[in-house]
Amino acid sequence: MSSLSLERKPAIDGNQWDSFAWLLAPLTEENFLITSWERQPLILHRNDPRYYELLLSYADLDRLATSWIIPAKNIRAVKGDSHLPSDAFASTDGMANMIEVMRYFDQGFTVIFDHAHRYSDSLALLCRSLNQEIGYNFQTNLYLTPSQSRGFNSHYDTHDVFVLQVHGRKKWSVYQSPIQLPFRGQTHDSCSASRGEESLTETLEPGDLLYIPRGYFHEAGSQEDLSLHITLGVHSETWADVFVESVAIACAQDPSLRKSIPARLFRSDVARKFARARFEELWRRMQELVDIDERIDQIVEKSAQRVLPNLTEHMLQVAALRTLCEDSLVQARKPCSRFSISESSVTVIAFENEIIFPLRVHDALRAVLSGQRLRVGDIDCHLNDEAKTTLVRRLILEGLLHIVQNVN
Repeated sequence: MSSLSLERKPAIDGNQWDSFAWLLAPLTEENFLITSWERQPLILHRNDPRYYELLLSYADLDRLATSWIIPAKNIRAVKGDSHLPSDAFASTDGMANMIEVMRYFDQGFTVIFDHAHRYSDSLALLCRSLNQEIGYNFQTNLYLTPSQSRGFNSHYDTHDVFVLQVHGRKKWSVYQSPIQLPFRGQTHDSCSASRGEESLTETLEPGDLLYIPRGYFHEAGSQEDLSLHITLGVHSETWADVFVESVAIACAQDPSLRKSIPARLFRSDVARKFARARFEELWRRMQELVDIDERIDQIVEKSAQRVLPNLTEHMLQVAALRTLCEDSLVQARKPCSRFSISESSVTVIAFENEIIFPLRVHDALRAVLSGQRLRVGDIDCHLNDEAKTTLVRRLILEGLLHIVQNVN
């Protein structure tokens, strides 16, 4: 018997460490979505400094920053109103000079590593896993702040964020904002909005989590030690996005919606009344042109297309196919597939691919993509072992299954 080293990192307290349930524990997902999501800030004190140890540590960041060749454009340094351009610490080839970066850190600047999931396997897996679970795009930035220092001044973000405190302690103050759920273009420095009443002031310890809905002003400062935290940004599609796209679709179908508004509209009340009547008529026409069921299907399809495949060790998986047999143990990477059934075939829709199979393998597909760990020969269907092995091989090549253990 030969065994592949393809096991995922262990679960913590029964929750997979890269799951939404793990991110929110001990709070339930349902409780969070009902009481906090897009409504109010949330802080979770876990009293567990090792909670994020499988995700990132200060030593991991040190290896990442000093071993990887990171473009200077992906690193920022800020201290209050001082925002350094990337060329302040760029080498001649455009890469970040970490010696220069850390000189600024020593001067009290917070160093920000943008898109850290592009350089960290664990952060990449977290973003992909949450993307598959929730359907939103997730990204990570790392914030390294010297002791007794502050990065950005009070501001708000145009996307929701989770703050994961990894190392050190950081005191956060979160304030109300007159702009609820701002558009992406409504940044705090592009409007005259000012922060409102204080919502909370708390100090995050390692292992703690803070959720800040978009639009809430916030600021933070490290305490006696340097601070490292992960900002997990959530980029979701809004109903406004859907309505704008629906209007565009309707206008593309009907030329009357693309006509100019009446000339000299400002000249008389009669023209204004005509314009109002015409607007109401076109508004009804636009609603007639928008097929609600079709739009909902498109939303679902776009959400599915945003799901990124988790292809960790896919090359090893493909290499192991030569020893795949009915005794091999396999498991779906994540149950994120959808099925479309016709009279003669079943289509598996995953990521941006549509994979067509004969209808007779429908039961086998349902079983093997359920997320259960299965022995190939034990897949509950009418196929023989050779057909089961052929089906599993195809699903592994498509990145939907992975081999837990192979036998040769």
